Order: sequence, then C-alpha cells, then structure tokens
Amino acid sequence: AWPGDLWRGMHYVAGEGHLGLAYDMTAMHMTKEQKDFMRKIILKATAGKRAYGQNGPMRWRDTNWVGWDTQHNLTHLAIEGQEGYEPEILDSLRDTVYGYFTYGISPEGTIYETNGKNSAGFQFAINSLIAVARRGHDYLLAHPHLKKMAASQAAQVVPAGGRNNNNGTYGCSPFKEPGYLKNLYPDAPVSNWLMKQGQPNEDPEDLE
Repeated sequence: AWPGDLWRGMHYVAGEGHLGLAYDMTAMHMTKEQKDFMRKIILKATAGKRAYGQNGPMRWRDTNWVGWDTQHNLTHLAIEGQEGYEPEILDSLRDTVYGYFTYGISPEGTIYETNGKNSAGFQFAINSLIAVARRGHDYLLAHPHLKKMAASQAAQVVPAGGRNNNNGTYGCSPFKEPGYLKNLYPDAPVSNWLMKQGQPNEDPEDLE
C-alpha cells in the first residue's frame, strides 16, 4: 500500500533514504531500462508529497522527525534533471533545513531535542544542508545557531565526562554526531573534545 500525501509512512517503502542513495551510487552501471524503472519507483514514492512537517508553517519544522524525514527530499534529488523531477522539492528542503536550525536550535546553540533522540534527525538535516549547499544555498553552512552547537554541547557535559545534561526522552547521553561539526567547522577546537567523549578512557582519573 502506498500512503497518500505524507512521508511518515513512506520511508519504509524507500528504505529510509537508501533507495535514492543506492540509485545515485549504481545508476552508472544500469541499463536504460533499469534506470527508468528505478526513476519510476522513486517518483511513485516521492512525487507530489512532502516530508514530515513540510505541509505546515516553517516555524513548526523544529523536531527530530522533521530532520529525519528529509530522506524524502534526498531520495527525490537522486532523479534530479530527469523526467518527473519536481524542483519544488529542493525548495521545500532548503526551507526545512533553515527552519530546523533556526527553530530547533537556540541562538546559544542548544538543540531542543535531547541527545538521546536527536541523532537521526540531526544526521539527515546535516546531509540535507550539504545537498542544498551544493545547489547554491551555501549560506546555510554559516547558520549561527549551528556554529554554536559544539560549544553548547561542551557546556552540558558533566564533570566526569560520561554524559551531557539534557532532559527529555532518552536524555542525558553524549552527543552522537560531533564528527559532522568537526568537518563543517574544523577550526572549532571544542569539536575535537566532544569526539573524545565517545572514546574509551584508560585512566578513570583523567577527566580531560
């Protein structure tokens, strides 16, 4: 069964974003008939639909699911320039990335969804950020809320270093995606420190 106009039930059909990624990686090895078949499957999954939250005001695009469901847009981008491609899906992705970082992260860099819950949404929001930046919207790479996120995460780390204090569903775990921030902003030394949180520490007395 194909859900009507919403992506929430569609990510199972599209392999949670892997459908578009797989096509993007393997199309060069496919015959014309195979590529046309994949294009039609991607269109059936994505055409005329919007991802979670994208049918509503931009102000509401601020939660884990909003970032997570941008897989819809990324899957459709795999057929960019081909028959049936809808350029407005890129426009919706750009607006959603802006909304996610503007309203889902405070001006001080604090993400409103807990570390135990934000991993998937943040991951795909960053992938989407890169996708729209490659298509001329690179100003989003300099979003001030995102640039302050590493410092905010460091400020939440407890003295023993094992967790970050943030309340809510599955809260109080270390930030799972510091590598993204390190790659986006390599001059921010605090990203290196956050990456060490996930590494084993042989000296329990060493809290650095």
